[in-house]
Amino acid sequence: MKQSKREIFQKICAISLLLLSSACNQRLSQNSASTTTQSTADCRVVEHDAGDTQVCGQPQRVATLSPYVLDMMLALGVQPVGHVEYYSSTRQQFDRPSEQIPYLGDRITTQPLNLGERQTPSLETLTLLKPDLILGERWHFQSYDLFSKVAPTVLVDYGEGGGWQEDIHPIAKALDRESEAEQVIAVHEQQVAAVQRKLASVLATNPRLLLITTVDNLSGSIHLFNKDTPGTLLERIGFELIGSEGVKRGTGKTISVEVLAQFSPDIVIVSGSQYGSHDPELNKFKQQWNQIPILQTMKANRNGCVYFVDNLLWGGNVRGPISEEIVMEQLPELLLPPCQNSKPEN
Repeated sequence: MKQSKREIFQKICAISLLLLSSACNQRLSQNSASTTTQSTADCRVVEHDAGDTQVCGQPQRVATLSPYVLDMMLALGVQPVGHVEYYSSTRQQFDRPSEQIPYLGDRITTQPLNLGERQTPSLETLTLLKPDLILGERWHFQSYDLFSKVAPTVLVDYGEGGGWQEDIHPIAKALDRESEAEQVIAVHEQQVAAVQRKLASVLATNPRLLLITTVDNLSGSIHLFNKDTPGTLLERIGFELIGSEGVKRGTGKTISVEVLAQFSPDIVIVSGSQYGSHDPELNKFKQQWNQIPILQTMKANRNGCVYFVDNLLWGGNVRGPISEEIVMEQLPELLLPPCQNSKPEN
């Protein structure tokens, strides 16, 4: 049967549309495969203390759940969108971080949201924040699965391994800043060498150092935290930390005033704090020390070698490369010129 020109034209159009549709589908399939390959290539698996986490791209909205991880992140050049401070606060936002976040706030250029309690950050606020990465510590292990549903989560345990020099590597990998981590460590080594030179006279005459921490009341609360920051830092600088035997990193050992008086260090550093407050009120601890007769018999006390510092920084509450840099800046101001360690024992 002879077909009309119209029927022939309709068939040609149908065939053309079919070929065009097939070509488009093939192109879309190729583009989809290319996008998937590119996306997968931009992802990496980060091994950390709570497991393995896949992170893709370079995170732009990072929530920090402790001052420790904030310290490392700032050292790597990344700003937070949400943060949990050491002492809890009712404020919704750290709108003046230099005043509200001790020791690290002057390096923060954002106004991070307050995520609540350090031990139990607000899951609701985290969800509303929509971070693309969450960084936390060992006490967040039990909430790891919940946090991971909000965003890729990386947790580190300062109490295990090699301190921040080890923990910074999974943090840096998650942030896609691994080369910056090596640079942070190299700069830190230079800072340690520099402070060793500055304190050479102190290390030569007064090498034995006792570091204690106390909260609120010196006579009722004395702890040895010599394997925590900055105890490990002081050892690397060249001091011999006494009383640290058997004290694991990240843990403490409680002692009495009577036991404290039995130590014979060249230098005593008292790291004090007021519970729930950023103000250490160091004069209060100096007065308490001077009012305890048995402490007056210590050689370091008789030689004027007892110093008082803020526990928030020196007690390991704020830890990391920036915090240790601040400690190293304070050490020469604290210990120079060397106290006289020449008076005889009673």
